Amino acid sequence: MPTLRSTGPLPQRPRRILSEGSPGGSKSTLAQAIASALQIRYVEMDALAHGHNWTMRPSFHADVGELASQPSWVTEWQFDQVRDILTARDDLMVWLDLPRSTVLRQLDARTLSLQTHHT
Repeated sequence: MPTLRSTGPLPQRPRRILSEGSPGGSKSTLAQAIASALQIRYVEMDALAHGHNWTMRPSFHADVGELASQPSWVTEWQFDQVRDILTARDDLMVWLDLPRSTVLRQLDARTLSLQTHHT
């Protein structure tokens, strides 16, 4: 896959898109925005991976394979065990490279929000 700059044209309209970045770095938010803008289905990778009590779902690998076989999707590029399945089929990977201070601030805010909702 060639590396593109933000100012360069896309060689084609992407239909299978991965969003990558630091944990807490807005990968999911970016993926949702891309999906909305292109009117493509967004699939949250955490929802495929985790079942009850945040345990790994036995069907995770197969579910990602099913997702990757679809003609269009947007998701996050995470979980080492399935990255090769996704990258074998993606048209575009968007790398979100936010400053560490921004990511840490977002992680703090998310952690505090989760603690408030669970107490």
